[in-house]
Amino acid sequence: MWTSASYALSAGTSIEVIGTTKDAGTTAIDLTGNESAQTIQGNAGANVINGGGGADKLSGFGGNDIFVFNSALGNGNVDKVTDFNPSQNKIHLDDAIFADLELGTLASDSFFAGNAAHDSSDHIIYNSSTGALSYDSDGTGGASQTLFATLSPDLSLTAASFFVT
Repeated sequence: MWTSASYALSAGTSIEVIGTTKDAGTTAIDLTGNESAQTIQGNAGANVINGGGGADKLSGFGGNDIFVFNSALGNGNVDKVTDFNPSQNKIHLDDAIFADLELGTLASDSFFAGNAAHDSSDHIIYNSSTGALSYDSDGTGGASQTLFATLSPDLSLTAASFFVT
């Protein structure tokens, strides 16, 4: 489905691709998937892209995009963000899902680039070798980290790339 306006899929709707009519367009568009896996493609504008549930493929196509994660975490809900640019884009984490994070810009001690948390304050883990982005509710405690997205490897990702509401 191609659109030139913001669009959110209704639950149960079976559409595989949601995208803007013009990749080079600069109109800011919000695109939201549903519980199924979709490919969601923005444009060169400042888009808000939310895969919803399902294993989605998300692409911003330039601009200051925001990628939203507000669905329950699990094996069937790992999104691939194809073109995340830390100098332009942000990742929005919903505090209802990422409950151990403080509101606002992610605290620098809550982010760690590596294979796993290295202390109890590490909650968002970016594996720069693989691009895996995971959430660990208790850092180095007994809870396992949960993969919720994959980005490109070797990004200059920092806590400033994330915000929590």
